[in-house]
Amino acid sequence: MNATSDLPTPAFRAGQPSANASLRQLSHDAPLALAGVLVATFLLYLSLYALLKGRHALYNALTALTLVSFWLYPSAAPVQCASLRCLQNLAVSVGTMKTLDLFTKRHALPKYTASPAPPAHILALLYATELRYESFTPNSIRPPPSPSSSSSPAAYSEPNQLLVHIALFGAFQLLPQTPVVLGVSILLSIYILWTSLQLLLRYKSSPPLFQPLYRGHSLAGLWTETWHSCFASPCLSLAYKPASKLLRRMGLPKQVTRAGGVMAAFAAMAAFHVHGLAPL
Repeated sequence: MNATSDLPTPAFRAGQPSANASLRQLSHDAPLALAGVLVATFLLYLSLYALLKGRHALYNALTALTLVSFWLYPSAAPVQCASLRCLQNLAVSVGTMKTLDLFTKRHALPKYTASPAPPAHILALLYATELRYESFTPNSIRPPPSPSSSSSPAAYSEPNQLLVHIALFGAFQLLPQTPVVLGVSILLSIYILWTSLQLLLRYKSSPPLFQPLYRGHSLAGLWTETWHSCFASPCLSLAYKPASKLLRRMGLPKQVTRAGGVMAAFAAMAAFHVHGLAPL
């Protein structure tokens, strides 16, 4: 008998066509999917430019067209790759939240912090692309974490923390994949993905998105101090404030209205994640 006959190479080779077909499908679908989201994003930009120019009727019409474009573009640009469909869904959700968040603020937009303010075409781009309104006030940016001890003068380093969390993620892959281990691995993977994007796209003055996950001391501390705050603004404007206002009008105590607002914000984020991950 051939000495190599016991090796599992046939099964391995059998899987290659499937992997290659997936890559071909991804390369075929990606340009169309990207074009679709760029069209919807450009409509968002045009709507904000119209708002800054005082063309309120045009802004309202373009806002409606933007929302329709975001929700129709997955149908207009259908893709077969499940991972790419997830990215499409996330783009739809983020674009919808951004559009509606700014619509609720249309009468009192966040104020540009520097002086003089940039021209309208630049300002509209900043409004459309900044998730935490980093150039504006009010914003949802958290200050950088302080050093772990007074004897450590080194500043917080996002690149170093990224490497630490990548190492932690690798270590967790070696453990038995219990539900707790899987849950922590998901948190670490989100940290790694978002921080990597942050390091590529950030302003030089941008503070970190996260504090180190291993410093989280409680569930409340995780959401208010440790986890990223990219969607704090739409959570407030689209979920927390409307829900708490409704409960307040019903005459409920302040503690109940606040709790109801928090639950509404969590429900909005739950819907966001369910919609984004539905293709998988």
